[in-house]
Amino acid sequence: MKTSVGAYEAKTKLPELLRGVQAGKCYTITYRGEAIAELGPAATRRSGAADAAKRMKQFMHEAPVRGVDIKALIEARRHKLSAYDAAYLELALRTGLPLATLDEQLLKAARKSGVKRFAAA
Repeated sequence: MKTSVGAYEAKTKLPELLRGVQAGKCYTITYRGEAIAELGPAATRRSGAADAAKRMKQFMHEAPVRGVDIKALIEARRHKLSAYDAAYLELALRTGLPLATLDEQLLKAARKSGVKRFAAA
């Protein structure tokens, strides 16, 4: 069960609250009556992360990513592009359309990959 503690009280009694946390207690810190933070044992928080990782693995198994062009991703990494720029370059390569950008690093990678730059009229 969580104990509600005001922010001022939490500040002034922090060592006491930390001893309570070591003993397994959990606290809800409030400010003007509104819950703003939780204070509890670190192990409880880690179990939440483990659960999230488990759910993510299950999601990836149920809905795998398909159609990723590994060659394009390797090429993008070689040019030190961001994930967004890599996806943009891969789209231009896949569709055969010119690239509309002012980013010099992306333009350099596009030229090396044989993608033309979109010319504004």
